[in-house]
Amino acid sequence: MPQTDSQRVQVTKQYPAKLFLVTETRTAADRTDISVCGGDFVWVIKKNDPNNNSKRWLVDDGRYVKLLIDAEIKHLHFYNKYLLNVTR
Repeated sequence: MPQTDSQRVQVTKQYPAKLFLVTETRTAADRTDISVCGGDFVWVIKKNDPNNNSKRWLVDDGRYVKLLIDAEIKHLHFYNKYLLNVTR
């Protein structure tokens, strides 16, 4: 399920300079993972998991803080109110 507008606003306000844009949908493999949709914003807390696996990043999407598996994400280098209105 894509982020709701309120979740997008929450993560954008909380981490304006540290946002990443998810560019492809990923489904959680287990309960420690997070499912994301292309167009979601996430904050990358750590670029590896507790076992130092760099293909699983710890992220916050405004709903959960979980591991994101090998997803294609792009760093948003600027903060702009326009980001709140990005369509998927």
